[in-house]
Amino acid sequence: MRRAVSIAVAVVLAVVLVVLAGVVGALARNGVLGGEPPGFGERLALALSSNVAAIAPDSPFPELRPGEHALDEEALLEALTQACARLGWECRRDGSDPLALRATVVTGLLRFRDDVTLAVEAGDAPGTVRVRGESRSRVGRGDLGANAHRLARLLAELEAVLSP
Repeated sequence: MRRAVSIAVAVVLAVVLVVLAGVVGALARNGVLGGEPPGFGERLALALSSNVAAIAPDSPFPELRPGEHALDEEALLEALTQACARLGWECRRDGSDPLALRATVVTGLLRFRDDVTLAVEAGDAPGTVRVRGESRSRVGRGDLGANAHRLARLLAELEAVLSP
């Protein structure tokens, strides 16, 4: 009996360690464990409590603040479509907004489906445009930073598409 209890405790501890390693790995992969602004505490709190991230000029995350581009709206939308394709996303035009795209992104391991909405809007500087957008998990209350990481990758890929 004592041996059976010891084996059960060992199995439970092993499962807990595997789950903990998976969570820490996801947090690291999604950039939560770094020391970038707004800091580890705020990044961790949002990763554990929020399942949505947004591209916005006033984002607390510098990597989610969009650049402004001296392009016309349609050219930026085309570049955004190319960036999505390079990431393996299937983007489609949003019928209700001619300057918007929608995508469903499938996560790696557990194959969850997350929704991404993107649009082109006027920038603050005259003659410029920028991207606004949101990535939202359909399941769960905390995304371990996956949505913010996804949008940061998109903005980096957009810059690569726009670079000559």
